[in-house]
Amino acid sequence: MDAGIEFVAVDNPHANKLMIHILAAVAQNEREMIAARTKAALAAAKVRGVKLGAYGSQTLAPANRSAALKAAHDLAPILSDLEARGPSARAMAQELNARRIPPVRGKVWYATTILRVRQRLRASPGLGTPTQATRTQLT
Repeated sequence: MDAGIEFVAVDNPHANKLMIHILAAVAQNEREMIAARTKAALAAAKVRGVKLGAYGSQTLAPANRSAALKAAHDLAPILSDLEARGPSARAMAQELNARRIPPVRGKVWYATTILRVRQRLRASPGLGTPTQATRTQLT
């Protein structure tokens, strides 16, 4: 409004400067009231001992970690075979994409994804052997 440019609202073309100013002030007041209610509710939850974000840190994160380890473990024989041939992580990603082996997330493999899977495998060596069903599915 301070720029000196006329403003026309598509949903209310007959609104004048005063009306738009009042509507903007009401919207700002509503935002402030929502923020105050949210802060009060969070403070009350904290007083009651509610631990916010626990579902993500206590439930989702371990499940995601477990799924990533299983996927890395299932892919280990193929990665070992590719590593034996000596290609780079980029070449390994291209080979997995050519074989149409999907990554856990996303649609294509990248060198970074290969490096992370290999790092995950090195960090968790005692996973055992992949199942026969997994071997036949991935090859």
